[in-house]
Amino acid sequence: MTTITTQRRAVQRRVPDAARHRNLEIADEVDGDVVGDRVTILEGAAVRGTVTARSVIIRGRVRGVVRAVSVEIMRSGRIEGEVRYEILFVHDGARLDARCIPSRAMPTRAAV
Repeated sequence: MTTITTQRRAVQRRVPDAARHRNLEIADEVDGDVVGDRVTILEGAAVRGTVTARSVIIRGRVRGVVRAVSVEIMRSGRIEGEVRYEILFVHDGARLDARCIPSRAMPTRAAV
């Protein structure tokens, strides 16, 4: 059972393993963990928890842990916490207040 809590409502749903590996866009505030193949935190959105994916694009804010092969923090993006990555892009204007840990041993599909 996966529980995602937003400002507006709490949503509970059973997510099959295959469904966890699709593209996700976060457009609101989320308290909890986010798992996907490609996760985008949109401008104005926020995640408090762990974001795990192959690719993470941050236009909003993350407070917690980001684990991905590729992490891209756009101009409006902000990370507070910890980033584990193989490839890290930080655009002009982005804010990175995090412990940065480069890694070659990233999550596999089974671990994500």
